[in-house]
Amino acid sequence: MRLPVALAALFLTLALSSCGNQGSPTEAPPKVAMSKAEVRSLEEPKVIPPDGPPPRKLVIRDIHKGSGVVVEPRDQVLVHYAAVNYRTGEVFETTWAENAYPRRLPLEDLIKGWQLGLPGMRVGGRRELIIPSRLAYETGALIYVVDVLEAKPNSRPVDARGLSDYPKALQPGRSYVALS
Repeated sequence: MRLPVALAALFLTLALSSCGNQGSPTEAPPKVAMSKAEVRSLEEPKVIPPDGPPPRKLVIRDIHKGSGVVVEPRDQVLVHYAAVNYRTGEVFETTWAENAYPRRLPLEDLIKGWQLGLPGMRVGGRRELIIPSRLAYETGALIYVVDVLEAKPNSRPVDARGLSDYPKALQPGRSYVALS
């Protein structure tokens, strides 16, 4: 007799506890991606290198803070960006050029400056990264202005050592010999 009464009390408690927040407004979850209209409204950034020598450490400056999900270190991001040579001020790559589109990129495959500079940023934000040579291509400091349009977990499988399921010759950080 006690078991049915205990089960009924448990059921009633669970039913009442699930009704507690009905009718009260709840906060919407952060956006994973910007809408097409929001993306079209973005303007190409004007990048002007600062005076003086390039910094020795990564400089991160939020131009506009987004309100979407936070970029995580292993995420895949959809971005618009402009890349400028720190010394010359010349734009050497941009997704804003005529007929160019945003790029979908896994953070783990990018230069160290992006791997360190984008996590913590929110979708919908614009961030400037001044990247010293040692965190880029070893050819000089670079400035990137990056708009994160979407962030989602990287879908590539990872083995126990944290390496993507790429063929060994394509894994970042590995040395290999080119055969001709």
